Amino acid sequence: KEGTTAPIGPGTDSQTLTFEFFDASGAAISATNVAIDIFDITSVEVPAWRASYWDAVGFSVTPAALVSEPTLDQGAGTGTRADPFRRSGGRFPTNPLEQAQYQDEFRFDSFPNGSTMDYTSYNGNQGWHFIAVSSIRFTAQIAC
Repeated sequence: KEGTTAPIGPGTDSQTLTFEFFDASGAAISATNVAIDIFDITSVEVPAWRASYWDAVGFSVTPAALVSEPTLDQGAGTGTRADPFRRSGGRFPTNPLEQAQYQDEFRFDSFPNGSTMDYTSYNGNQGWHFIAVSSIRFTAQIAC
């Protein structure tokens, strides 16, 4: 709801990001060897709504690999919409034990134009939460 911090009601919050790749002429191109780094996929499960959150990220394409840093928690889920990647429990907050922030890398062999990423919550914990896409790397064959 605009202008309020009240819960939006039952269900799960969700945002979808669509990826499109174009060459200089505006023609769609195919991306391979795609790596998407996401900062701060975390979780805090407590009774208070605002303080309780559990980030989850799922792609329309199954990741070929997931790499999590720091290695405090390798997470759970395959990174798909049906089984989104998330921390393995409800006690993995931002800046755990004054260590490095969580940075998870999703790697794809191919990532067709129009592929999507859904950012949502897990286990009904949809309090105040955020993530950030911190980098996108890929290979594209274009005519010179």
